[in-house]
Amino acid sequence: MDRVYNKITETLEANAEAFTRAGLTPPAVVDVFMGQPDVPQDFEFVLPAVFFDCSADFDGETLLIDLHVLTDFMEDTENIAPDRNRGLYYFRFLNVIKRCLKGMKTPPVFGPLVPYRETPVRTDFYNYHLLTFRCVMHEELDDRDARHVNVDFVKVFENGRLRERP
Repeated sequence: MDRVYNKITETLEANAEAFTRAGLTPPAVVDVFMGQPDVPQDFEFVLPAVFFDCSADFDGETLLIDLHVLTDFMEDTENIAPDRNRGLYYFRFLNVIKRCLKGMKTPPVFGPLVPYRETPVRTDFYNYHLLTFRCVMHEELDDRDARHVNVDFVKVFENGRLRERP
């Protein structure tokens, strides 16, 4: 998962100009999700911010990546607002993130990211969107992770007793 997180961070940083061209401020913070939108007083971060979280379905070999996308408070967007389009920058921000990350691969384990869903989230402090991407996992452990597993010391149960694997 660390490779996917690092690749997302690098991709968003490398595409800062895509945000600027759209009249937006690039993400100031990309971090692992630890409940920042729910208890912002416990964290230091500036907006706009993207917080990464993920879950894996090993049976279906699917990784779901949740990006909690927080922007500055939105301008007025009601139909009678004098500059309603200024308030809609939030949707442009989400679209730039989707364009930057769609199709991103993290070989050899993770296939291309595919936008999966967008969900509005409301907390006591923020109204924001959860962008979910999915990708296929080609294997559970890559060589970098597998080298930490020493099968000579793996213990197995036999007849209710724990013993070293032969």
